[in-house]
Amino acid sequence: MDKSAEDPVHIDVCVRNPFTHNTWEKGRFTSYEIAIQTTVKSFCLQCSITRRRFKEFEWLHKCLKHHHPLENPPALPPKKFFGERFDPSFIAFRMKGLEEYLKQLLQQDLYLSDEALHLFLQSNLSTAEIDKFLSGKIPSEAIEQLWKCKGDKSKCPCFGGSNHSCQREDEEIPYMNDDNDSLSESESKSNESDIEASMSETEYPCVTLVLPNSRISPMDKLRNKTPLQFSNTNNTENSDDLSSMNMVQIDSVDSSHSINGETR
Repeated sequence: MDKSAEDPVHIDVCVRNPFTHNTWEKGRFTSYEIAIQTTVKSFCLQCSITRRRFKEFEWLHKCLKHHHPLENPPALPPKKFFGERFDPSFIAFRMKGLEEYLKQLLQQDLYLSDEALHLFLQSNLSTAEIDKFLSGKIPSEAIEQLWKCKGDKSKCPCFGGSNHSCQREDEEIPYMNDDNDSLSESESKSNESDIEASMSETEYPCVTLVLPNSRISPMDKLRNKTPLQFSNTNNTENSDDLSSMNMVQIDSVDSSHSINGETR
């Protein structure tokens, strides 16, 4: 039987679905999906899913130490200074360590009362935006509207989102849905959009084609009053092709021919 069904108060946290991003601005990095399901009243959402990278976990760790200087939060999983940090085995090791880190944090009531932790776990605000809220640059009314939109700033009008796209109160978030194909497809298109944007902003030099002097255009021949004659080549394979029509200059001109109305 599920333990969450037995206990009236529970917190389930899961770190899963690592995804490696390749971007122009931030380079290459791996983010992890954080899924929360809880009945604890201190959480604004019973179910939530967000995505964070290791650098943001480091920000959270420093933020909690600054807010609670007398307490020592649990340690983050170690960094990898040598070798390939995008190796699947290392990513799996780090993902497990991050989940254990969050589980230890959520066991302490002191950290459960920290607003930075809740915004980190249940919203898609950046760490810079969370810092602005903590410093008073973002009003609390904006955060209240954010929670009404299930922590998604793209659906919150206070953060530039659409006012009609907030989720209903009874709409559930698929917490245990492991099918993340739609997420992977949207994330994988980031590189293509970045490349297309960079190509559209690139200025390419103009190219001028210069023909050799030996090729005289038909207009130059007319200006020199040299009669031109179109004749078909003997190539039967390209007899229907217009490219097989060659312009042949006539060296000897009969007296009955006229050029520009003049009769020789």
